[in-house]
Amino acid sequence: MVKLLSTVLLLWATMSLPARADVELRIGVYAYDAATHAVWSCSSVVQAMERKVEHLLGEPFTMRVSLEADYDVGVQDIVTGRVMLARFPNMQDYWVIHPALDRTVFEAWRDALANLRVEDLVFQVADANILARQAGRGEPDFTPMVEERFGSCVDLEQRLATGQVRVDDHVFDVFPLAVPMDRLMVAGGRLVPTAGTLDDLLSDLPATAAGPPSGSDQLR
Repeated sequence: MVKLLSTVLLLWATMSLPARADVELRIGVYAYDAATHAVWSCSSVVQAMERKVEHLLGEPFTMRVSLEADYDVGVQDIVTGRVMLARFPNMQDYWVIHPALDRTVFEAWRDALANLRVEDLVFQVADANILARQAGRGEPDFTPMVEERFGSCVDLEQRLATGQVRVDDHVFDVFPLAVPMDRLMVAGGRLVPTAGTLDDLLSDLPATAAGPPSGSDQLR
């Protein structure tokens, strides 16, 4: 009887535990140039990032990307917490980080971004043999991709087909750290440091993340 009761209590306790929600990260890219838009609008990039971050965290991970041409929308998004990470053209390729973002999630995302290569992506290209030849293989091992959630990879596919992009290129620039939102303020419709210049602020932040070697090829 005691053994049966213990089993029932154990099952009840297990069933009573709340299910762990998937980790979700919302990021925004604002007032972007054409090359930046081409990379972030490709759903293969997002899916590859999700796989890498999920592997690093050891739990399900989803990334939602907002692409907005309007800088002011980005300011409102990061200030209100609609996104946890935001990229602006005047931040010298650094990301603005919201204080509510979990540090472990940010570090996993940052490491995945810094080490993402074109060969991690899956493209639907007209001539997949181009990829195989670039990688030094006789037969392609890239599976055609069907766009699922959003975006298009047409621009990257064309750059691959013409040899402008190679499979061993890094997808992104090196982003060694992010600028804390509490070190910035809005002035003249732009995010600027609360004190000093952007160079002063960046030099005061610790460079802690490893990324691709200096001088390595990157798309964006």
